Amino acid sequence: LGLYGRQPGYTQQEMKEADWRRKIQLCEEILNVLKVLEPGMTARKGRILFEMYLPIAMVAQLMEGRKNKVEAKRLYHKSIVTLNLAIKIFSGEHETSWEKKMVQNLQNTATEL
Repeated sequence: LGLYGRQPGYTQQEMKEADWRRKIQLCEEILNVLKVLEPGMTARKGRILFEMYLPIAMVAQLMEGRKNKVEAKRLYHKSIVTLNLAIKIFSGEHETSWEKKMVQNLQNTATEL
């Protein structure tokens, strides 16, 4: 999942809308499974939400470029909500964890969105 957007052939610059939508779909499927296996807010869910916010924002950007402002706005909002939920989950993690260390960076990103 983390390779989408980072792996040669699938870098952020190379990915097409279908690739971004596929990553969103995979994240949603994983979250649905985790809802059953791990009730509540868990670090694993937070990491999936973190992986999902950017693809949503990228699709929103593509929609905006096509003059589909209503859909773009809806997706930008969904991206911000997704990122803020990841931040909330990460904020509760142990001080030395990667997730906790990411909180400040992600808060800055949420402000920019």
